Amino acid sequence: MSDSPPENSPIVVKDEALPGQSSRRKQRLRRAVIVSIVAHLIGVIALLCWYIPANKSQLTDQSPGTNESSNDAAPRNPPAPVKPAAPEGDEVSEDQIQKSLESQIEAVKQIPDEQKLDQLEKNLKRLESISSPESASEAAAKVSSSLGLDSDQYATKKPEDIAPGKIDLNKAQLADVKRTRNPKGGWDYVSTLVDDSGREMEVPMTQAEGEAIYETFQQMKKFPVAAGIYRSVVMPMIQKTLEATSSK
Repeated sequence: MSDSPPENSPIVVKDEALPGQSSRRKQRLRRAVIVSIVAHLIGVIALLCWYIPANKSQLTDQSPGTNESSNDAAPRNPPAPVKPAAPEGDEVSEDQIQKSLESQIEAVKQIPDEQKLDQLEKNLKRLESISSPESASEAAAKVSSSLGLDSDQYATKKPEDIAPGKIDLNKAQLADVKRTRNPKGGWDYVSTLVDDSGREMEVPMTQAEGEAIYETFQQMKKFPVAAGIYRSVVMPMIQKTLEATSSK
């Protein structure tokens, strides 16, 4: 009987199994990516809170859905990203989107770390109050396109659509963070990485890394639209930034 995991199931690896630089440098890079994820997510949500009211005539139904943001609400699957149409009329320009996002991200960086989670929740509640899941998803796809990103790059794939083989770590992004109690009463954190072909791998995180990002993912799970925005805008944006940095 083979000990290999089923095809397309997450593979668990230890930190030292990851290719690249020294363990200390990889930890610094992971920490920087985690901080960047939080800043970009808050910034993108804030951008959409500005973008959607400014593009009412360009978007589909914007009626807010029922608020299911309580802790007991079961998470729903985010709507599939809507392919953006060509710009028309008084639609916000790509340059405006770029500048506004840069401004939002810089503003987020000035917020103390202990207040960032509260800011994310406020932004998500605001977005939920001014849009429907469909219009928010459509707006996210248009923003993604304006930034030169592929909104489908990290879209959730059906099992039959996931490419066979090992995950491409050069294309892998953080998709989820889980935690379990350890024998000492503390928390053990594990991240799920996914590449643009849908292949997954689980990687243990340090306590500092896990604490810094776990609650962010929990917050996203409370708001149905958040996961779709994260996958269609934030993940491709972080990937594009990492590729640009590594090419220097």
